[in-house]
Amino acid sequence: MRAATRITTTQLMVVTGFFGSGKTTFLQEDLKDREGLKRVTVFNDQGQFQVNPAGSFSGSYRLSMGSSFLQTIQNLLAYDYILVETSGLAQASVLHRLGTTAEARSDGRLQFRGMICVIDTLRFLKLISTVASLYEQVIYADCFVLSKIDLAEKKDLPRIQAALKAIRPQAPIFIRDNPAISFSTMLSAIPVPSIRKPRGVENRIPELLRPSLTSPEAVGIRELPQYA
Repeated sequence: MRAATRITTTQLMVVTGFFGSGKTTFLQEDLKDREGLKRVTVFNDQGQFQVNPAGSFSGSYRLSMGSSFLQTIQNLLAYDYILVETSGLAQASVLHRLGTTAEARSDGRLQFRGMICVIDTLRFLKLISTVASLYEQVIYADCFVLSKIDLAEKKDLPRIQAALKAIRPQAPIFIRDNPAISFSTMLSAIPVPSIRKPRGVENRIPELLRPSLTSPEAVGIRELPQYA
């Protein structure tokens, strides 16, 4: 995005995804066209966020979820974009509540643009039925980025896309086959305001996954630790 199209309101975006899905790579390597923007990158470290106003990944601030997070967001409203990278088991419902609360308390200076969910196509079908936090991240997503498609089975990609569209039909899907996703293109594709979470889906994983995602290779609870 060029300086001529600069915004006056700080935009907050949350990047979710399970462990190893490629969130950090997405932030560091893919979003290339951010020159001229003042920005801050926030990333999760053992349940805490680490902040660097310079935009790199070696920040000096540490804060926890809740009121401390909200206060720090308020202190960063001079920036154009606040990008928050969450942990693999982050609860999207909590993050959504923090984002909307931060916007409500900003006197119009902050806009919560929703959540970008990075999907590991190699492991998604194995994990979605078992990992509740991953399913919740999908439920709350306003945009999807599909990673590791060169490693996944070709037959799995349309199954994954169909499932994401069934759950979040308005959320655009970007495929990371070329590590240079346009930030301005992605931003313009994300709906405003953010998409509302569909009602009554928290306990409907089996119903929503049949028949498009029912997978004999699904990971069981006992196998799950090896994927974290």
